[in-house]
Amino acid sequence: MKTFKEIKATQELNEVSILRTGSALVFAQKVRTAGNKQQQHLRNALYDFNKAKKQKEFVDKIDAMLDGMAEIAKASYQQRIMLGNMTGISVSQSIFNQKNNRQFKQLMKRK
Repeated sequence: MKTFKEIKATQELNEVSILRTGSALVFAQKVRTAGNKQQQHLRNALYDFNKAKKQKEFVDKIDAMLDGMAEIAKASYQQRIMLGNMTGISVSQSIFNQKNNRQFKQLMKRK
């Protein structure tokens, strides 16, 4: 039969596991959103560049190319956000793993 302290320690480990999973899911959703936005900006850039090919007037070609370049800049910005959120996943997992490891060691010492 488990003691109260053992039950409490197990419950704390479960809570940490839920927090770890939750933080990973939040950051993963942000990564997915930023990735989708990046993909959309790149599609828009491709559309603008294809539009520039079809334009007859030089000024219209330049305008379409500038629009495409603006979309590429937006895609690059979304990529930076995506990488930041991926780093957030790694950091949060690392912090929770350290706490988990300490708690596991404490539980193992008690047995």
